[in-house]
Amino acid sequence: AAMTRPAERRFAGSFRYCSLRSTKQVPSVTVTLLSLVPSGMQLRMPLVPGSWSRLRTRSSGRGTVVLRRIRAEKKVAFLHCDYRGCGADFPESNRLMGEFDVIAACSDGCGRAFRQVMPELGDKCVTVRNCHRYDQIRAMADEEPVRYDPNGMNIVMVARLAHEKGIERAIEAVTGAKEAGLPATLHIVGGGGMRGALEALVKEKKAEDAIRFYGEQANPYRYMKNADLFLMTSYHEAAPMVIDEAA
Repeated sequence: AAMTRPAERRFAGSFRYCSLRSTKQVPSVTVTLLSLVPSGMQLRMPLVPGSWSRLRTRSSGRGTVVLRRIRAEKKVAFLHCDYRGCGADFPESNRLMGEFDVIAACSDGCGRAFRQVMPELGDKCVTVRNCHRYDQIRAMADEEPVRYDPNGMNIVMVARLAHEKGIERAIEAVTGAKEAGLPATLHIVGGGGMRGALEALVKEKKAEDAIRFYGEQANPYRYMKNADLFLMTSYHEAAPMVIDEAA
């Protein structure tokens, strides 16, 4: 866990590149992040002395590559998911998880969920919390913040448009508020494969005037800045980074 506390991190895009500078434990390290699939486990391991690489994957096949092909004294699996809820709980994945030296969960709850599935690996599981560049987030939020109609409540969601995010529940809730005569507008920031289905649901509910889609945005924080309410309706999460970002 000590090796995951960098003095500085720089993030660009959606976890496609990451670099960090020196820590007390490791004098000089460079991190290269390969985003191989949309979501899942993050695996961190040293390639050569003084150098680190992290692979982000849910695939047992890629986990095998890390375990079999990467030279390292220690290999750490970073869990940023509800292990059972996201579908990672299957025999091959469980077997591979047992081969890692440390399993770093992004929250205590995430760790508890993993231990419920694999109690025999409980001693390997530690909590390593998310880190954020709050100054950078605040600065981006001030870059042309979106101005909403003040006549009503403006609710913002920032999420991938995927089933596990439960966005249809938000649509149902805002539609219900509209039918009850409560002025509310839902602003959905994010892209994904379910956009067409969600837009069809909005049309079916005749709620086009109350629900707006903005697609994927390089700066979602400008949408959060002036919102009255931040809404998250996921069916399962580990430690959602967007909650800290919105705060």
